[in-house]
Amino acid sequence: MYFPKGSSLYSFNISDWLKGGDWAKSMQETIFHYRGSLTSVLNIVTILFPDTDVFLVGTDFNNSQYFFEEEINKLKFSWKDWTYDLVIKNGKHFSFQDYQGTTMNDCLLFIIESMGKTNNSLFCVNPNSLLTQSGIKYKSLLQ
Repeated sequence: MYFPKGSSLYSFNISDWLKGGDWAKSMQETIFHYRGSLTSVLNIVTILFPDTDVFLVGTDFNNSQYFFEEEINKLKFSWKDWTYDLVIKNGKHFSFQDYQGTTMNDCLLFIIESMGKTNNSLFCVNPNSLLTQSGIKYKSLLQ
């Protein structure tokens, strides 16, 4: 594999996707993971980039396709897992569908509070995103 010059690779463990866990404060701790990879990415951001505003772009969760789905379909590997048909059927990302009594909504306040402890603010650039409808602040990138 080739990586851009100056890249860093990290190995880490994630918590159970239906339980979450504690918010990690270092890459050596178990990274918080709940119902989808976005939660893990946000935990990692607070470790590697404290004091940074985070803008969610293309993370709308309110339709049956990923914003990059056309491009990923052109690649020559299988990427669709057991949740794909559920997303198509229900018209929203699996993370926001009730599964075993859980949805991503269950942890959003915890994520916002945990990010605040490292002086990270979280914004979504789409006012119609399920994330903004669930409590994440909307903020335009155009100022």
